Amino acid sequence: MNASVQLFELYDQWKHLTNEEGAAILASNWIEVHRCQQDKQKLQPEIARVSDQVENTSEESDELRPRLRERINELIQLETSNNDNLGNRLQSARQEKEKLDSTSQRLRKIHKSYVPAQDPVWNGRA
Repeated sequence: MNASVQLFELYDQWKHLTNEEGAAILASNWIEVHRCQQDKQKLQPEIARVSDQVENTSEESDELRPRLRERINELIQLETSNNDNLGNRLQSARQEKEKLDSTSQRLRKIHKSYVPAQDPVWNGRA
């Protein structure tokens, strides 16, 4: 198999993992997101190695460059979409945390208002 075909297959694997990662982000399945990111991290050295092979051979023709550019742009768009979705999930989580913190604060105030203060056990009163 020549290097350019191998490179496109690696990009297909990356695309598949990125799509899985996107679905996992939307489902808030953070374990799956992590797995996809780890698998993509493992692909990076192989992509770099095969990319170097393509660049160092005569395979990188005028016909191949636009196809590679198109594929890379597609992957960039998928990654950008995942990043945007992740940012949205993070913002939602922050807003939820703020609501929970506010509720917790109100509950502490209510508790202080309705529950009389108790003397500490060690103060000697019995």
